[in-house]
Amino acid sequence: NALKNFPNHQYYAVDINFDAALLTLKNMKHNNLENLHIICSDLVSSFRKVTNFDIVIFNPPYLPPDEFDKHLTIKEKQALVGGKTGIETTIRLIENCKGMTNRIVVIVSSLTTSFKNFQDVIFPWNVEIIDEINLDFEKLWLIMLTMEVQV
Repeated sequence: NALKNFPNHQYYAVDINFDAALLTLKNMKHNNLENLHIICSDLVSSFRKVTNFDIVIFNPPYLPPDEFDKHLTIKEKQALVGGKTGIETTIRLIENCKGMTNRIVVIVSSLTTSFKNFQDVIFPWNVEIIDEINLDFEKLWLIMLTMEVQV
């Protein structure tokens, strides 16, 4: 919706999986979106450190490794497993975004960390739960991270 409502803004969709980036490109063309740029990259590594984003929205792989992972392809693991405890990819993105943005929206799972521990790990970012979903086996938080701009 934002892409159509704000056509003068530029948007970037980034995925490490080439097939996912290609599918996003197909959907972009199907929906006649001219202001979306698709990049196949590991997080924000393809952007210069001087790049400034108004906001970064991240739907990370957030699951910890599981005994059933042996049945997944490498691409499926990349899409689902966020590191040794599940939160490492999210932490890496937050660290890589320092200086590029002061607002990040991210999904965090209770399977990987407690909310309090997440706050402690990403300090000095301010943390606000925008929404949450309670599933039978986990809680998902949609979190807004903000950093006060140094003047």
